[in-house]
Amino acid sequence: MLPRALHSRLLLTSTRSKLRLLQLLIGPSSWIRKILGLPTSGLAVTRQGLKWSLDLSEAIEANLYLTGRYEPELSDLMEREITPGSIVLDIGANLGAHTLPLAQRVGPEGRIIAVEATDFAMKKLQVNLSLNPSLESRVTPVHAFLCDPEHSDLPSYVSSSWSLKGGLTSPYRNALDLGYAKPTLGAQTLTLDQLVQELELERVDAIKIDVDGHEASILRGARATLQKHSPLIFLECSPIHYEAMKTTFREQLDLLLAEGYRFEDVFGNPLSSDPEQIRASIPRGTLINILAKKQVHQNHLELKNLNEERLELLKHRLSAYMAGQRDSWSYLKVIRPGYASKELYAIYMIETYHYTFHNSRNQARVAARKESLDIQYMKFCLHHAEEEAGHELMAVHDVKNLGFTVEPSHLPSPLPATQKLIDYLYEVSDTGNPLARLGYSFWAERVYDYISPLLTLMRVGVGIPKNAMSFFTAHSTIDAKHAVEIDRAMIRFAKTDADWKAIESCMLESLDRTIAMTHEVLAEYDRFLAGEFTRYDSILKGRK
Repeated sequence: MLPRALHSRLLLTSTRSKLRLLQLLIGPSSWIRKILGLPTSGLAVTRQGLKWSLDLSEAIEANLYLTGRYEPELSDLMEREITPGSIVLDIGANLGAHTLPLAQRVGPEGRIIAVEATDFAMKKLQVNLSLNPSLESRVTPVHAFLCDPEHSDLPSYVSSSWSLKGGLTSPYRNALDLGYAKPTLGAQTLTLDQLVQELELERVDAIKIDVDGHEASILRGARATLQKHSPLIFLECSPIHYEAMKTTFREQLDLLLAEGYRFEDVFGNPLSSDPEQIRASIPRGTLINILAKKQVHQNHLELKNLNEERLELLKHRLSAYMAGQRDSWSYLKVIRPGYASKELYAIYMIETYHYTFHNSRNQARVAARKESLDIQYMKFCLHHAEEEAGHELMAVHDVKNLGFTVEPSHLPSPLPATQKLIDYLYEVSDTGNPLARLGYSFWAERVYDYISPLLTLMRVGVGIPKNAMSFFTAHSTIDAKHAVEIDRAMIRFAKTDADWKAIESCMLESLDRTIAMTHEVLAEYDRFLAGEFTRYDSILKGRK
């Protein structure tokens, strides 16, 4: 193994010098192995607890053989910054020199998306993954060339081999980085944003980019991901690669600066926000890795104040939505004199039973998500799930107190719209932003502020007795308390615009699906009034 001090001195050494040094260091080992008749390619070794198949004539692989790690300062940086459970994009994965250590780091709950454009390196990556079966399920290899939205042409060749064979002045080497170009046959082209969308990643915590001058193109196609997820960016900065590119070195850094990122070196020291100063600090022919982090403007108090403003805005949007419903055909139909009856109320309460039966269950599933969640948020979800458990039985109790014979085990199946609402709330609880389901709780816990006129109609106009309205009367007290707790939870746990967008999206979608359920309830009731068959006949026509 090479001493750590030597690694540090090599940081600003040119690629040419590094290759020469590796030729000197690996030469004796290769020579001895050949004399002994031992292989120098397909060599099975274990380094840092990882199994590798290595070719000692390749620079990256020779580096792993000699030192156990590739770019150790970058590896140490990612070890410090990336936490277990993270979702990481490794763009320019090559044979997996960083992919496999990252898979170790993120653990069984994390995920690595390893993107490689050349078939040459992709095959090596797949072999190394197969040698580490415990990590294989954490890594998704993607054979792709990431591009910008306006230029999706696939280059025929991309450097992915830095062979130690032959002279460094070979005309077959890339004149800029001394690499050998390998074909990209079979690789797809897409933007980073498209990749995130196609893989349905609920978040992106970090991105490592090492693509030899194509960094700016990738970042142009990553704007939505940067804005939504604010991932850490581990970026290779190699000015020499941009000498043959249409874009400039500073463009990649300007793109990140425009999104609020600031830069640090691999040791955590702040770097200039002037791309030209960073470029000037890198000797010709060398490269550096940097960390780009979103600049944090808000302290805890500022975030709390901002969230309180966001909460008020969400309340206004809910009020506007509910005001629109008062002018809807369904609302006007229900309040029409002589239309509503105990049968309509019974149908609605049966469907209410169906979806509220699942409320405590899907809320508890948020806390059981595989990804790492705030412990206090998990406790909050479980506490509310416990308090909601069994409330659906009050809906059946109310139907019984209207004189209908009904048992939960003999209810008709949910209406299609009711089932879609149930399925949606499970989907929200199991996937996407874990805070999203708060959007459903937000309106459901304060809905009585908006439906009180309908409840008065049922009680006074239709004659629903008090003991048949326990679901609403009990909930009005419980939910007033819950509404305050939901508000506090959103202010406490929502940290980003993406969190609030997810909450609002769930609020609106679950409201739409609840209204759709109401429309189907009215359609069933209209069939009952017309003397047609309905799924509720055995209940409605068997009234005592």
